[in-house]
Amino acid sequence: MYYKLILKSHKINSKFRNFKNLALADYFASKIANIFIPFFLILKIHPNKITAINIFFSFLTLILINISNGEFFSHAIILFIFCKIVDHVDGGVARVIKGKTFFGKFADAMNDAFFFSLFYLALSFYCFNLTGNYALFIIGIIAPIFLLINILILDKFSALVRWSNKQNKKNFPSYIRKKRFLRFFLTLEDINFLAVLILFIHKNNPEVIQITFSIICLSIFLSSIINLIMHSFYAFRYLNFNKK
Repeated sequence: MYYKLILKSHKINSKFRNFKNLALADYFASKIANIFIPFFLILKIHPNKITAINIFFSFLTLILINISNGEFFSHAIILFIFCKIVDHVDGGVARVIKGKTFFGKFADAMNDAFFFSLFYLALSFYCFNLTGNYALFIIGIIAPIFLLINILILDKFSALVRWSNKQNKKNFPSYIRKKRFLRFFLTLEDINFLAVLILFIHKNNPEVIQITFSIICLSIFLSSIINLIMHSFYAFRYLNFNKK
């Protein structure tokens, strides 16, 4: 049964979670997720409950990063990777059982937004405790704010364009990133994931920590600023008329 469920999960989810639309880290995480999906199917655990499990481990990750002066930092990064895999499990199970809901998408999206923002904020405290670099600490606090703004821009733009299309009988694309520079943005996501792995390997090396965390912050700023400019431009093109 387990083997058949893996094949079924792989067949269904590969249509949605393919390399073309995913960062490398997410692509491999989605493949690993297929190993776990059959267990949740056999146990008949609802996708929303899997999301709740992921939220629990997400908060545990945030706690472990700086507890006991970073003693459990390695455990936190391992949990971070685990959460990244489970993030693909809930959606994978939902597709197999044809049980996708808008609430499930909402809960999953909210967890992603707050978890990653708070994760990078927690990293800034870890880096400061290790290096004492105030400038990098301030940058590390600002970067998660930009990340949240980035997510807000993507979601708000998509919702408004779909709403506008429906009211005005237009067919403007609601996901600009799929049409413009997608691989560039996905590469930035992979850079951040690779940087987290480097932090895991060199967790006690202040020089490596400073350089690596600086790269993470730069990647977040670059992605957020380009997204803001790009979506503002297309918002002016697609939404610049009176609302009915």
